[in-house]
Amino acid sequence: MKLPLFAEIARNYQKLFWFALGLGILLSFIPLVQEVHFLSANISGLIFSALSLRLALKNTRSGQKPAAGLRECLFLALIAFIPIFPLLAGSLIRSCFSGSGLAFWILIPVPSVVFTYALGRYFTLAFPALYSRYVAWGIYFFIAAGIFLAELYSLPHVRFHNHIWGYWPGPIYDSEVALSPSLVAFRYLSLCWAALFWLAPYMKTSYGKKFRLPFILLAASLLLGYMNLNRTGIISTESHIRNTLGGVHFTEYAVLFFDRSVPDDKILFWGKLHDFHIQEIAAQLGLDLLQLPRVRSYVYRHEWQKKRLTGAGGTVYVPVWNRNPQMHIHQQALLPVLRHELVHVLAREIGMPLFNASPNIALTEGLAVALQTERNSTASLHQIVALQDELPDTDTMRSLMSLTGFYKLSGQLSYTLAGSFTAWLLDSFPPEYMHQAYRTGNIETAFKTDFKDLVTNWHTFLQTIPTDPGQRFVSDRIFTAPGLLDISCVLHPKRHHFVLNEAQILVAEQRYEEAALLLDVFGTRPGRLSIPMLRLFVTAGLRAGKPDLIASKIERAGIPPEDLPADLLIQLSDLYAILDQPERQQFFIAEVAERHPDWWQLKTRIKANSTDLHTILKLEYSTGNMSVHSIIDSSPYWNNTTLPFGIRHCIRTGMYCNSLAGLYTDIADESVFIPLYLRYAQLLSPSKPDYALQWLHKIDSLTNSSPMHLARRNQLEEIRRFTVFLTSRKSKL
Repeated sequence: MKLPLFAEIARNYQKLFWFALGLGILLSFIPLVQEVHFLSANISGLIFSALSLRLALKNTRSGQKPAAGLRECLFLALIAFIPIFPLLAGSLIRSCFSGSGLAFWILIPVPSVVFTYALGRYFTLAFPALYSRYVAWGIYFFIAAGIFLAELYSLPHVRFHNHIWGYWPGPIYDSEVALSPSLVAFRYLSLCWAALFWLAPYMKTSYGKKFRLPFILLAASLLLGYMNLNRTGIISTESHIRNTLGGVHFTEYAVLFFDRSVPDDKILFWGKLHDFHIQEIAAQLGLDLLQLPRVRSYVYRHEWQKKRLTGAGGTVYVPVWNRNPQMHIHQQALLPVLRHELVHVLAREIGMPLFNASPNIALTEGLAVALQTERNSTASLHQIVALQDELPDTDTMRSLMSLTGFYKLSGQLSYTLAGSFTAWLLDSFPPEYMHQAYRTGNIETAFKTDFKDLVTNWHTFLQTIPTDPGQRFVSDRIFTAPGLLDISCVLHPKRHHFVLNEAQILVAEQRYEEAALLLDVFGTRPGRLSIPMLRLFVTAGLRAGKPDLIASKIERAGIPPEDLPADLLIQLSDLYAILDQPERQQFFIAEVAERHPDWWQLKTRIKANSTDLHTILKLEYSTGNMSVHSIIDSSPYWNNTTLPFGIRHCIRTGMYCNSLAGLYTDIADESVFIPLYLRYAQLLSPSKPDYALQWLHKIDSLTNSSPMHLARRNQLEEIRRFTVFLTSRKSKL
């Protein structure tokens, strides 16, 4: 009996229906937003919320009853959902559908339309004057842009919720975006606001008594919701993050806020590392240290804690736009990327106003890459580019250094090219030129040279970089990596995402037995454990001291060894060594030897005798109890073959294992161990700088002028400077 009314509404909005369908078809041809996920849902929510507000302001008349407009509002909400159907067809064809994507479409466009329709209806009924429409539109833009900008500039997190356009989960470099409970909580607030706007005009009429209790309950829900924004993950203030982490440590140039589970010796080491990098970067950028504000460094227990508090998981970030100079990093990523992120923090001083970075994203990231620690021990930054037969031409580099071109390539390739080019600019011109280029984004004007000539001169420089054919695989891997737009089903959580995520959190918190049991229960049927889950299961089981559990699961999994990655094969060889099954152990070692004959982990296992290997592998996978510490300090097993096991355990557990420091003369004379030794020398620097320098001297003797050792020598030189920095500070004290 209500059908005629709906049929009339449908006729009135048929143009809007076809517009929604056309929008869905258009989006289905655009990479990234063609997915049934939060990006396309945000676009639909933004467009149809604006149309909803316009229609509410146009159609609402004074004196209407409370139910008036409800059907129109619901019909508009359904129309906002129409674009999903063309997108859904494409997703099903590509096998890219996920429950999270559908949930985003339910939670973003529909509540946005209901919210804005109720907003427009309220202002028309409560304030019938013409100017009320302008006020309603002003509030719309304030919510859509003003509140977002206020949060962006005043809060440290990078996950945003908005009543108009929906949701931004944080850096999409994390690649998988699953539904967050914070979005559910926030959309509940949106609907509460919509209900309040709907009821408010009638509170002083005859309907007031009927609506009083619902109105009070809605107001109380909003009050409780806004009092718990931090707890529900909708926002995260700096004070909330500090209270959650619990630890604080002041250095000369920085203050570290860290998770209270981190040991004191690690914090002292990290603090010294911060001061060292800040001092060097300031000098390289020509900045006055005395004029720089203290850097706030937030160090999280693991990436999942960071994801929960800020929206960024595996991605380390610096909110340069925030009024307080700060960085957010999880402890597992601190050593590799600390210097890179500190460049972003300090480069605020030469960035454009308000944003505090370069308008050219390639210069922003390129400068950080140019001044960071060598990330690859096989090939240096310039070598990776120089190894290519054809260097990037002017058009490629011009596109890369444009506003959007940086994101067209894979992240690895964009960072590498921008870093090499920016490093050459920094070394070839006065720092003032880079300051101007960074602030304005205009490279040609700042460096007073035609861009084509700059690229040509960069090519000439790259041709002088010595390289070795053995490094080519590193360069090819980076240059052939797919870009974000080239990846199928981008953003969708992969199969078993939530189980894998929970197991990763347990491993990061060293709850190995719980992680192993979780994966064991989940993988009851053959084929359910993916390679990442299998790798995590083996790691957790070995560290939990449950090799029998792993062995039985591996046998049932039935995955051919040739389909397993080398690191997993090494772990399986360790598993059977611990179980005293030498035939199975040698089988997996032989499989790895065919692929990586010079891999250090393989060499240690081949050279160690069976008695030593059995004892040391138990140490390798132990969690660091007192009995293990005593083994490290007094074991007779350490020699030039087994020493890497002890060093690796020291690095993993965060202990310096001082008894190993005096064994520097017994280092195996093989350059394959250099990356491991360099990391250990760095860890030794704060507590035993003299030993660290002796280790570095021995490591130096393992290298030569070969291009294969260029990156390692650069890494060695930085650690040497850090050790000298620490020694000089002690002498001043």
